[in-house]
Amino acid sequence: MAGRLCRYDKADVTDVSTVDAYLLGRVHNGAFGQTTVSNSAIGLKVSQTVDAVAGQPITLKATYQSTRSIVSLIWSKVEGDVGGRRAPVFVHYPGSEYSYGDLTGRAERINGVSLRISRVKPSDEGYYVVQVLLDAVGQEEKEVYLNVLEPPKVYVGPGSPYVVRWGKNITLSCRVKAKPEITNLYWEKDGLPVRSFPRSKKYRGGNMRNPNLHVINVGKTDAGKYGCVIDHVVESTRATLDLEVLYPASITSLTESVSVALTDTITLQCFADGNPEPNITWTKEGAPVERMREIQTFSKGLRASALVLNYAERNDSGKYICTASNGLGKPDVRTLTLNVEGERALNSYTQIAIFAGAAAGGAWLIVCIILVIVYVRRRNQQRLRDDFAYYYAVGRRHFEYLTKKELPPIPPHAAAAQQAKKMPKNAVGRLARVVHKYAPQAEDELMLEVDDVLEIVKTDEGGWWVGYLKGKLGLFPFNYVDLLPEKATMGNGKAKSPLRADLTDSEYQALDPPEKQGPPGSERVRDSISLPEALTGDSFSKATTLVAEKKEKDNPNLLACSGNR
Repeated sequence: MAGRLCRYDKADVTDVSTVDAYLLGRVHNGAFGQTTVSNSAIGLKVSQTVDAVAGQPITLKATYQSTRSIVSLIWSKVEGDVGGRRAPVFVHYPGSEYSYGDLTGRAERINGVSLRISRVKPSDEGYYVVQVLLDAVGQEEKEVYLNVLEPPKVYVGPGSPYVVRWGKNITLSCRVKAKPEITNLYWEKDGLPVRSFPRSKKYRGGNMRNPNLHVINVGKTDAGKYGCVIDHVVESTRATLDLEVLYPASITSLTESVSVALTDTITLQCFADGNPEPNITWTKEGAPVERMREIQTFSKGLRASALVLNYAERNDSGKYICTASNGLGKPDVRTLTLNVEGERALNSYTQIAIFAGAAAGGAWLIVCIILVIVYVRRRNQQRLRDDFAYYYAVGRRHFEYLTKKELPPIPPHAAAAQQAKKMPKNAVGRLARVVHKYAPQAEDELMLEVDDVLEIVKTDEGGWWVGYLKGKLGLFPFNYVDLLPEKATMGNGKAKSPLRADLTDSEYQALDPPEKQGPPGSERVRDSISLPEALTGDSFSKATTLVAEKKEKDNPNLLACSGNR
């Protein structure tokens, strides 16, 4: 059985050819879309309504149950309601498929007989009919409605920024375009909801019933960012504008009236707010102040002017006027009184300078005292070196004056000897025999045993002498010894003292003071002798100080000297 197969060309197709009843199972009357479908086993299924969002893709799902091959697939859009004229928008045949009309380039077949539309447009909304023709089964069609949702678009006005003068009533408009209708509308100011109610003295409207927001008696606090917020089934969105309010300048803070001391430094400050930014000027009794001024801007509209008066004088006293203006309304004027009197008060910086100067002067005085002490001690040390340098060349380098102490009293039995004995003269270099036992009270004193013989190194009118005994140089009371005859005294060209028999000739010659060495040039022997390390530094300083103190004491007898020590 032969017949003709219905097929659409790319041109507008309005007629369907008749086919064999066995193949199609239906009868055609020659008009497109008017066919009678016989009982078939295709089982075509579609959704009644599909929602799509404008600008996004959507799929019109369709399924069938037969395993037969597809002879043709036609998707058509119905003009108007069901039963209206059908315009093919997509046609599929084995080996080829085409999209037509508004869906050209935007429609494709997926998953068998479903239709996918990319970038849905609001004009795509309406009824669609799907027709499926299967081999040896027949044809079946179903209808589906595509509902296109449009995301809300919000428009606010009059514009941004919206600049108004203070004291006026203004209206902020809000227009919305959306499908379906929005579910809620309200206004925000700086991110917070604007509360409007029938008896509000500031706001009117701004809701679903009246989308426009009315602001009454605009002031500087009404400036900010306003937004119209929309709730919709697709999404929530908003549109915003900036409201700028022009208001006159006003002084917000001024330095209080103050009294200062003569030559002090004073700073007078004046803060002003306004839009546009205010101009701040200073006058004194009607005349501009010709002193240093500093202008600072802290935030939009807020400015500060600082008037600095260095070294205040008496003629700086008076009334100072701060004036703020910006061309809107009347200038704002504030007055303060400055009184300059008395003497200059010491501020914290002056006090710090005085204390620092006093501390520096005290430190310098201490340094000077230390330098004087060091100088005196070094001078005494040098003098002592000159007196005893020839004794320090002896090989006994272990000697040190360890401490500087007050000596204890001399034993009572020595007092009688002191009364009967006169202090000899020119005893340096002579030998003396110990007549009274003496126990040293300090490390720099000699241990005296009866019949010991010592050499006198240095004499002093205070009663304490320096002697050399048993390899040690130290102090001893002169009235504890008796001088031996001068023939036993060591001297130039004479026999060695029995106390220094262990010394070599050169050492022996070195012990003689320069004034007692005979031959010319003998001073070279003394010059070649170096000062022992043990008698330098602190040890030498202590010894020098001790001897110097003993020299300064002028006591008439040994007992009195001992008591002073």
